[in-house]
Amino acid sequence: MRVIIYGRKIKKGTLPYISEVIAELNRHRVEILMNETYYKELSQLDINELKYCSPIYDKELAKTKSKFMITLGGDGTILSAITLLGPSKMPVLGINLGRMGFLANIEKAKIKQALDKVIHDAYTLDRRSMLELQSQRSLFDPFPYALNDISIAKRENSSMISIQMFIDNQYFSTYWADGIIISTPTGSTGYNLSCGGPIVYPSSDSFVITPIAPHSLTVRAMVIPDRSVLRLKIRGRSDTFLCTMDSRYDTIHAQDEITILKSPLQAHLILLEDMSFGTTIREKLNWGRDLRN
Repeated sequence: MRVIIYGRKIKKGTLPYISEVIAELNRHRVEILMNETYYKELSQLDINELKYCSPIYDKELAKTKSKFMITLGGDGTILSAITLLGPSKMPVLGINLGRMGFLANIEKAKIKQALDKVIHDAYTLDRRSMLELQSQRSLFDPFPYALNDISIAKRENSSMISIQMFIDNQYFSTYWADGIIISTPTGSTGYNLSCGGPIVYPSSDSFVITPIAPHSLTVRAMVIPDRSVLRLKIRGRSDTFLCTMDSRYDTIHAQDEITILKSPLQAHLILLEDMSFGTTIREKLNWGRDLRN
């Protein structure tokens, strides 16, 4: 069995958990590949278990025919990994070495238990919908897809921008705001949530449209069917605006017309038997707990 370990940054205090992951995979006689940049950073540190790993370039990750990928970090690490895996359907298991961790929801204390289950196929695949961005220019090539969200925001000055939106070729509204977020159900617990948008169950066939600091107090986030096609025209005092797809960003121009729709691709996340979205929400957001006692 071949498995990929993918990481981005090594934070203080995480080395024992990285060593535990490698040692546990080695105990199960798993062939371990590791993205080269992470491997090089670890090689500068005192981690004996690294001898069980082989480095591999990022562009080769999706071609390895590995059984699954393990990400070490937070949700941003998973988003980066999904981008590198591209259209491959390799499952991803996220081990949370960061903070909140809605996607990377395997906590440090459960590493051994989680790896034992996934190695013995005691898991299901949680297929998450993604967004696709289309435009006249080639933006975000070669992977114009997002698992969490696509956002458009002002860039060079403090003035708000206007975003004219069409849904299925019918004019819907014009938003005067600092920007707008188009989120998948997966991304509803990310930027969308911090801007007052709703939490959406991952299996919901929907998108969320959430304005960023809208000028009108009556403008609210809206949930729409994910079969909808959105077309956006952006205007402002500046001719350029910031467009983000998950953790990536690019510049768009006033003459650009942006189309956002459901992607034919899906992200494949590993869901263990004792995991659920409800459990994650309760644990991460302290729902159902009286913190006064």
